[in-house]
Parts: sequence; C-alpha cells; structure tokens
Amino acid sequence: MVRATTIQIQNMHDALKKHGAKYDKDGNIIKGSWRRGAIKAAAEAVGKDRRTIYNWLDEHPNRPEREPRVKKVIPRYVEDFMDSETVKQFIEKKVGKTKNSEYVTIGLNAWRILGKKDPINWTEEDYQLLWSHPEFRDEMTGKTGFQYAIGLRAWMTHCKMYDTLKIYDTKGLKRPKGAKKTHWLKTTEELNAVINNIEYPDTLMMFFIGIQCGSRFGSIQRTNPSHISYATDQINMYEPKVKTYVERDFPPETLETLKQYIYDFDFKGKQRIFPRTINMINDDLKQAGLKAEITFTLTTHVAMKHTFVSLASNRGVSLEVVCRQAGTDAKTIMDFYAGIDRRKIRAELWRRI
Repeated sequence: MVRATTIQIQNMHDALKKHGAKYDKDGNIIKGSWRRGAIKAAAEAVGKDRRTIYNWLDEHPNRPEREPRVKKVIPRYVEDFMDSETVKQFIEKKVGKTKNSEYVTIGLNAWRILGKKDPINWTEEDYQLLWSHPEFRDEMTGKTGFQYAIGLRAWMTHCKMYDTLKIYDTKGLKRPKGAKKTHWLKTTEELNAVINNIEYPDTLMMFFIGIQCGSRFGSIQRTNPSHISYATDQINMYEPKVKTYVERDFPPETLETLKQYIYDFDFKGKQRIFPRTINMINDDLKQAGLKAEITFTLTTHVAMKHTFVSLASNRGVSLEVVCRQAGTDAKTIMDFYAGIDRRKIRAELWRRI
C-alpha cells in the first residue's frame, strides 16, 4: 500500500470535512458521514485513487492536528524604542497616514545608529550624521534616499526641530522617472554560489526553473504535473497578476530534471509540486544568499524574475522573447529592469547601420 505523508493525511481529512464528514469524541472519522463526492474530492486533493483513500482512512482515521503557528516575538531593542513617550506620541499622531509604518522603521534605525538616544533629544549634528549615513543612502543616486529624507523630516517636525527642517531639503533626491531599485545575480559564479548553498530540494528546483523563465513565485507555485508537456518541452503556467496562462519553453534537460524531482517526491495529477509558502522559500534563498556572500537580500522575485530578464537581455535575447517567456509587458521591462548591455546596443546598431 502507498504510504501517506502527514500533509497528505491532513489534506485528505480537510477534503472530507468540506463534504460533511463528522468525527467522534476521540477525533476519529465516522465512516459514511460525508456527502456524495467526498471520496473523489479527497482523492483529487492528494493525487491518488479512491481505493487508496479508503486504505488510508483505515490506517489513519484520526485527523492530524496542524502545527501551531509560531508567535512572532518582538525583539527587546524594538520594545525599548517603543517605550519612549516621544515614539508613542509619534505613532499616535501618524496613525492612518501614508507610510506611517515606514516612518516608524526609519526612526527605529536612526535611534539605533545614534546609540539609542531618545528622538526628542536628537540634535542638528545627529540629523547631519543620519542624513549622510550609508544606511540611508540610495545606491542609484548616491544621495540620501528620498523616502528616508521624508521620514527623517517627519521626525524633525514631530520633535519641533523646525530650524533644522529648513536645512535639509528633499529637492533633487528623487530617482529619475521610471527608475526602480533592482538587484539581480550578474555572473555564473554568483549563480553557482547560490545553487551550492540552497538547502532544500524544492527551493533548488524552483530556483532552477525560475531563472530560465522569469516567472513570479505565484505562477510557479501553481504548477502541477498535468501542466507539463514533455513532448513540446513546455510548462503551461498560470500568471495570477495578468490572469492568463503562459506557455513557457525550457531545454529538454530542465524538464528531465523536473521529471525526476516529481518522481522522487511522488507528485501526481493536480497536486502542486511546490507546496511550501513564499515566506519559506524566501527564507531559504535569503540564507543561501548570505552563505554565498551576495551583497543584497535574495528573494524569489530578485533571484528568478530580475535575474532572468537582466541576463537574457544582456546576452542578446530579444525583448519580444523575454516578454513572452516572462509573461511581462515590454514597458515594465524597459522601465524597471537592469537595462540593456552596452555591447548589445552597439552590436545591433552596427549590424543595422
């Protein structure tokens, strides 16, 4: 008999409960208490046949409890910051206003940089230090980040530092229109370093697929075995942002690797082959990025979409093909991603002129 995982047992019982299944005082399911179609729904939920469901119910009649959600613990230094009357009044006045939480975070970082001095005691020299501090600098402009500047000015206003406020102008701090902070893995060495430090196989497989198609996490996560065509070397992925399916092309070797992954972990039918959440996958990538000594925070969007679009563009792939594979319109790519390598521009101009 096919052995069931804890997740499969949970999913089976969840499907049955949706179809009216009842449980006795010991937590065991009452056979036959479900409505018509329940067994079929349970079979689809775990990608097995109905006979397997009946066998699993004999072996696992009790619905397993879900793992309790871990309570988020506020670090002690944040509590110390929030204990300040100045901070409490700032939060109270800013509640419901734009970017309130971001301004509080800017204040927290400034408080830490200034040796945990209460904001009401920040001097003009303190603000001068903060205004030029590396943590508040925009990598693209080389100046104080516009949002950091607005946040610091909010604290100046709150603490009635009006004379200081006049000194620090935000004019000229904005980025050029359309420019967006974009990171991506730029070399084969960086890619290999990240790959070698990814701990979990599902994260590695998602990364492997993502850097070849530039898909968003939400699209790749929806993939199940029925979406894959080994005959045409394509995966039909649903893009939730644009609400349509995108046929993405892959080298045969990629799909052979994916086929082995699906076989090894026994994914079938409409069962998602990447069941974990975006937070879990992002945590894996962040840790891999730290171990690989990547200088920015690695996430699914950075690691997959940004890297694919930028590397494909820089290596001569046409904008039309990049847009089709990534499922992203041309304007977004031209405005927000890493841009076109100078060698590509010259090569295309010299070929045509």
